[in-house]
Amino acid sequence: RMEAAPVEHKFVVLGGGIAGVSCCQEIERHLGKDAKDVLLITEDPRLKVATNLKPVTENQVTFDVARVDAKAQSKILRHTLVRAGKVTSISTKSKLVSLESGLKIRYDKLCIACGARPSLICNERNVIGIRDDDSVSTLGAKLAKAKRISIIGNGGIAMELVHALARLRPEQSRAPSVRSKEGPKRKYEELAPSSSGDGGAIEVVWVVRDRQVGHTFLDRTSSAFLVPFLFPKHDPQPCVGSASNAKVIKKREMKKERENGNTDTPSSNSSRKIDGSLGPFWLRSLGESYKTKITSSPLKEEGGSEKLRGVEGGREHAVLKSQPNIAIEFETEVKSIHQLDPKTSDDGYSVRLLLTNGKEIDCDFVVSATGVVPNTSMVNPKEITLGPDGGITIDECMQTSAKDVFAAGDVCFCDFADPCPTWLQMRLWSQARVMGIYAARAMTGQNDDLGFNFEIFTHNTSFFGLKVVILGRFKAQDMGEEGKDYKVLIRCKPGKEFIRLILKNHRIVGATLIGNVELAETFENLIQNQISVAQIEKDLLRDDIDLDDYFD
Repeated sequence: RMEAAPVEHKFVVLGGGIAGVSCCQEIERHLGKDAKDVLLITEDPRLKVATNLKPVTENQVTFDVARVDAKAQSKILRHTLVRAGKVTSISTKSKLVSLESGLKIRYDKLCIACGARPSLICNERNVIGIRDDDSVSTLGAKLAKAKRISIIGNGGIAMELVHALARLRPEQSRAPSVRSKEGPKRKYEELAPSSSGDGGAIEVVWVVRDRQVGHTFLDRTSSAFLVPFLFPKHDPQPCVGSASNAKVIKKREMKKERENGNTDTPSSNSSRKIDGSLGPFWLRSLGESYKTKITSSPLKEEGGSEKLRGVEGGREHAVLKSQPNIAIEFETEVKSIHQLDPKTSDDGYSVRLLLTNGKEIDCDFVVSATGVVPNTSMVNPKEITLGPDGGITIDECMQTSAKDVFAAGDVCFCDFADPCPTWLQMRLWSQARVMGIYAARAMTGQNDDLGFNFEIFTHNTSFFGLKVVILGRFKAQDMGEEGKDYKVLIRCKPGKEFIRLILKNHRIVGATLIGNVELAETFENLIQNQISVAQIEKDLLRDDIDLDDYFD
């Protein structure tokens, strides 16, 4: 029996996520009606599309992510053929892509944008990751029967999930609980924060290997600022007075101040004492699972009526007074996981965690929010070089080690010859979109008009309803020792705004803005252009000074 001849396409893109769809859209934009020979292969028939794009600064664009089914795809990709299928292998020598169905596709230019998958702590029963709609639905179904869960990880997804569970409140069901082989039937409902007691909330044990929450995006100071929003038992304290009523000082007035010897910085700005993506819409999908109430006991310290299995003398452990159903185990990791028989185990739990601090945690299931790993199963590492994190190695033009093969998004490992010191790679939708566009321009020969040069890292997001902008080396990554190799400036108004700047040689190299992000564009320009701020360094974070006017 003769093998079917390969189907030929000039441009082939693998992956229906943000990077892959953005790549196809850019090819269509450049080639117009001539873009009839573009093929997008996606394992998930629903495409992820960036919508409602709004420019924020020169390098920042905010957007929503929509999932588009097969019926509506022609409105998004007018000239691209979309084919559902799983890629099993790529031959760069013969320029062939093989699908699980047996179909072979020959390409002229190939872009690999297959994204990443959850990096689970182990592939055991009762351990789930969160990456797509199906995994969110699985989580919702499991929460409906859970009394206690463990969350492993310290990034955005872990924080948002803990925040959501901290806001859940019990409500008496009109129908009595009925025990059956499937377990107790309970009603769930997502309620607003309440000042009432937390009896009945799902118990959550959050295992954090760092000293503070939100380590992926936050340092200890910004983490301390966000904690009251993360656990909304009590409203954060509002700042005294209103910045909108304060007098804003222009550049000329600042010079007069210096001439008069007044260079003091307001005490409100010297707040150094507080030393102490799935995407943003996934919680909305999870909320649909909360139809009835939570009925379990609040978590208590060892020795209480509800016992948390543990060993004396472990590392830092916190049961929050304002949120008694949330326990946080800091500076520890999971050493091993053991399956339990709910019929014979204490309290009917299904899994036991042994932590490196010596404690044991029994729970119904584990959420592993421990990052992602690139989807490169279809890649032959002898033909396409992989980086140390398993991603496909690319250069500044999204080119891989193989001729005519490009890559974009979470599947990549950026190995630039001369990387800009204020740019870094993070597996975010914002970077996936830019990489997809950049790869399309390189594939279509627009090397002289690539636009984005990876000069500065920018990310615009939100946590717990607060706008967040992070720029450059926002956590002083790989910059050495604070006070010796770089300097930190902080302005903090508890419950309202937080700004943290990283300076090196009197130049801003990183910034974090939470709440009030009006200065994001100013700081972005200062980072990108590496303008010296030596003359105004002491006054950079005074809220009565117009920095835009000063640097105009």
